Amino acid sequence: MKPIDDQAKLKRQLSGIRLGFYGTMVLALAFVLWAARDTIPELATTRVVATALVTLWHGGDEAALMRAFAAAQANSAVEATIERDPPKPNAKAADWSLRITADTPERAKAELAALCDAVTAAVPEAPRYLMVSQNNSTAGAPNTASRRLALAVHAGVMLLLFGGQFLIVIGAWREGETRLGMLASVAAPFALLIFASDSPGRGHPGARGTPITVDWQFVLLALVLTTIPLLLGLYLTRRKPSSPRRAGS
Repeated sequence: MKPIDDQAKLKRQLSGIRLGFYGTMVLALAFVLWAARDTIPELATTRVVATALVTLWHGGDEAALMRAFAAAQANSAVEATIERDPPKPNAKAADWSLRITADTPERAKAELAALCDAVTAAVPEAPRYLMVSQNNSTAGAPNTASRRLALAVHAGVMLLLFGGQFLIVIGAWREGETRLGMLASVAAPFALLIFASDSPGRGHPGARGTPITVDWQFVLLALVLTTIPLLLGLYLTRRKPSSPRRAGS
């Protein structure tokens, strides 16, 4: 019977290793989907947005800037908005984000350039107090479909993170890991991410000394979603009370 028991134990351990591997792959897929969380919703957009950074140095007239934008927008049929960026501590200038929405990237860039020129021409002493930096790239303009797709992407990331950690926990349990081993299995993916973020890039000369950055929002989200699988792992590895001995045995 002992060889049969050993064979069953080996099969159980191998299945646990496979589950752990599948869980790690699911977590990697979640990371890839998280990295593309801004790109995927743009597939559902039908219009584009061109942006420019408007900087007003200390001493400039903010009211004059707003009047210049209102006048330029009144003389144009484009869809334009301007919003002030959050102020930075000890900043000597204030920044605004100027956005133009159009049907094509070429038209958005052209309309943005014309609007920037009109605003600059209408602001008194613009060369001294005003600086406009137009962004060369464009992005998809959010709509209902893109917002729904973005929500679906975030939900998919959360399900993959939860499922990956669940597979890792069940795999470690089937391998016969103790609580310490269970915790090590759960913490291993996070350790790899943190270690990679602190390690210099390797593999080609251009990456020498370049740190590999990791999105810490992804790490924090994964940590939060690990709570339930981790509690399950601690429950599965709990110490079972020993059965009392019968009297006279």
